[in-house]
Amino acid sequence: MMKTLLIGFSILLSIGCNQFKGTDKPITPTKSDEIKTEVAKNYGIVDSITVKFLSKATFEEATSICGAPLHEIDFILNEYGLIGLRKGLKNIFSEEELLQPILIKETKWNSKDDQYISVWYQQNGTQWKPIDIFKYNKSTQF
Repeated sequence: MMKTLLIGFSILLSIGCNQFKGTDKPITPTKSDEIKTEVAKNYGIVDSITVKFLSKATFEEATSICGAPLHEIDFILNEYGLIGLRKGLKNIFSEEELLQPILIKETKWNSKDDQYISVWYQQNGTQWKPIDIFKYNKSTQF
């Protein structure tokens, strides 16, 4: 019985190896691979989601490469209290600017090292440019 199984396994192995022998063709991603990549992007699990990348990329560039953020909200600067995560924006804007109705986009991304990265963007023409960024542990309470 064991000898029969061993012979059958050897035949299957040799057939499988001969199918791929001598092929120099590059491996083409399957539809399944594309779906996995898309899911990874949508859930923010790609290597591009770093402070270094997000601090330089416009919102449009970040979403095209990393997919949608976990959280996204637009707010008017002078209508919201700058507490918790938003407290750092006080260092970006002057006291006069803090009283102005400046539109801010706030996003939260899931970094590859299982932490959150919050990025604040300000609209400049047709693009949203990053103005502040903060990386923190998921268990941090604000």
